[in-house]
Amino acid sequence: AARKPAAAPKKGAARRSPKPAAATPRSPPKPASPRPSDVPNGSLRYNQENPKKRGSKSWHRYESYKKATTVDEYFRLQGTLGDLKYDFSRGFFKAPPALARWCASK
Repeated sequence: AARKPAAAPKKGAARRSPKPAAATPRSPPKPASPRPSDVPNGSLRYNQENPKKRGSKSWHRYESYKKATTVDEYFRLQGTLGDLKYDFSRGFFKAPPALARWCASK
């Protein structure tokens, strides 16, 4: 079977090169918070001395999220709901009233 030659471009149809992208500097978008919608956002302050068993998974998580100053940041730094409730029940952080009520109700 013989191959057909490639079709020639139509007359008057010029090839257009894509427009160069405008070079406007943009800051990268902030990642969405993985905070569950029923958990109130607010400020918090964690004790900087880690009370968890050294080397455990929860110790490593505490080391990363103890720097958080808001609930959104806490969840971005790998904090979990379980850790939040446990840490509140043990007094490992200070929380605003709305978050304290939420933690106490769970």
